[in-house]
Amino acid sequence: MKKIIILRGLPGSGKTYRANQIENAVIIPGEAYRESQKVCRRLMREGKPLLVLDGRNISYYDIGPFVKLAKWYDYDWEIENINTPWAQDIEELHKRSGVEKKIIKKALLHMNSIQFSSLIQLLDMLVEVDPEEILFKAQKYLEENELGKADLCMLDYQDWVYTGGYRPIDGDEIALEILARVKRAHHSG
Repeated sequence: MKKIIILRGLPGSGKTYRANQIENAVIIPGEAYRESQKVCRRLMREGKPLLVLDGRNISYYDIGPFVKLAKWYDYDWEIENINTPWAQDIEELHKRSGVEKKIIKKALLHMNSIQFSSLIQLLDMLVEVDPEEILFKAQKYLEENELGKADLCMLDYQDWVYTGGYRPIDGDEIALEILARVKRAHHSG
């Protein structure tokens, strides 16, 4: 079975150390968020059996796009909280990561404000989707002059962008062009 393990913790908490302990895993660095999504999508398409996302992954919005991709590409997913003895020690996290204390404190407050069980419930409700597939379908429907279906695809794409995958993917100019074509077609028809 294919699986992605999503590591969740603050800078300096030991995520990278933990990622390197997982045998036979392909590690996806998680701090460059948009790039991580592209790498994750590519590795899932290739069918890599075990992926580890090494990033803060504190909130629903951080994790949601990866869970959606996991569901789309038929991957099991798991969130592993990093619980080292210093995982919530702002001084120690600062020493280990070099990240400013005020940034760590803010992230810690945010992480602790989210009940883990509630986060898992929200993520379980996500529908599998690949934004590139949505755009491909929308473009196909436009070429076939199926405006209603193209419009629905773009609503799905906007939902992906704004709820759970809120950072647009590369190729967003394609999405904007498709949206413009759908609007022009509606106004001319």
